[in-house]
Amino acid sequence: MKYSLDNISVCIAMPVHRDIPPKTVMALVETCAVLGERKIPYTVSFNQGGAIIQKSRSHIAKDFLATTFNRLLMIDSDIRWHPKSVLRLLELSTVMDVVVATYPQRELPITFRVNAADKVKTNEHGCIPIRGAGLG
Repeated sequence: MKYSLDNISVCIAMPVHRDIPPKTVMALVETCAVLGERKIPYTVSFNQGGAIIQKSRSHIAKDFLATTFNRLLMIDSDIRWHPKSVLRLLELSTVMDVVVATYPQRELPITFRVNAADKVKTNEHGCIPIRGAGLG
């Protein structure tokens, strides 16, 4: 399926408590470069809200709603990702109201914090419909 990123603009927001690891910084720089190449308007916002991550996320959401950007990409400051994954999320956001990318918990056995139906089945976009997902 072909997705159009016309008229998409994105606010990349990151709650930060301590230093940002170099791999996260590199992923952010690479993502900004890809968005720039695709001429997708973007901004980057950091919220230094201390140890209470929920408070930082709430401030990010409030600040985003006061912008003219139409997509919010909230990424934890200790995550590494590939810029193509961001493009995929933006594409999917053109056909779904909310798109979540999960990552494995830092424990064994490997688990993901998602609330999915008992029978997992992908939709026409290759996504698994869920009821909710845990945040880092």
